[in-house]
Amino acid sequence: MRVARSLVLAGVLVPAALPVSAVDRWEAVSAIAPVGDDDSTTINEPRHGAVQVGHDFDSASDQDWIRFIGRARRSYEARVSSGSAPWTSVACPPGTCASFDLVDSGGVVVIPGAPDGLPSTAQSVRWASGDVDAPYYLRAISNTGLTGLTYDLVLYDTTLFLPRFNNVGTQTTVVLLQNTRTTAVGGFIHFFDGLGAHLHSQNFTLQGNATFVFPTVGIPALQNVAGSATVAHTAGYGGVTGKGVALEPATGFTFDTPLSVLPY
Repeated sequence: MRVARSLVLAGVLVPAALPVSAVDRWEAVSAIAPVGDDDSTTINEPRHGAVQVGHDFDSASDQDWIRFIGRARRSYEARVSSGSAPWTSVACPPGTCASFDLVDSGGVVVIPGAPDGLPSTAQSVRWASGDVDAPYYLRAISNTGLTGLTYDLVLYDTTLFLPRFNNVGTQTTVVLLQNTRTTAVGGFIHFFDGLGAHLHSQNFTLQGNATFVFPTVGIPALQNVAGSATVAHTAGYGGVTGKGVALEPATGFTFDTPLSVLPY
C-alpha cells in the first residue's frame, strides 16, 4: 500500500502527494513479536552507531518500539531525525507532534525525549544505566493523526573508557572531565580493579562547558590499587571528554591516559 507523505509548512501540517511505503521493515510480525514493533515484544534491537533508515508511522495512531539489553554502568543516547515526522516543537499544536521516549515494558515514560538540534527536526533520549544489565525500551508515537510519516533512528553507547589508573606506591591518579555542551549534564565515574571487580562509583555534575577534577587519592576503596574506569553520563555521544593523569611526586613526572569512546 502507498500513502501520501505529510510535510511541515509554516508550522502547519499539510498533506503532500509524495508516496512512501506504509509498512517499514521493522513492522514484521512473528511468533516472538506477534504485533510487530507495536509493543515491548518487538525484536527490533539496534546496534551502536548503526542508523536504521526509513522507519514509518503506518497509521495515524502508530507506535514503534525498540528494545535492547543495556550493560551495567554504561550510558546511552538514542536519536530520531530526518524523514518527515515532526517532533516536539512550538510548530505543533499541543499533543500533535510525534514523541520519542524511554519507557518501561508497560509503556510508562521513564525519561521523556528532548529536542535535539533545530526545533521539530530531531528528538533524543540520554541516560546512564544502573549497576546490572537490564532491558531498555524506546518508543516513538505518531500523535499527528497523519500516516506515512518517516524518520531515521540511531543508538549510541556513549560510555567513556579509561584503561589505566594507578594509586600504587607513590603514584596517584587524577581524573579530568570536560563538558563539551552548553547545558548541564551528570554522570558517574566507575572504578574497577585489574581483574574487573567494581571498586567505587563517583557521581558528578558538570555545568555547560565546565570541567570536573577528581583526585582519586581521597577514596579509601581506591588506595593501593591499580585498574581501569568507565564514565557514564547524560551528555550524549561526544558530549564529555577527558583523561586520567597519574602523578609521580618523587620525580615530577605525569602520565596522561586519554578517555576513549566506542568507535562506529
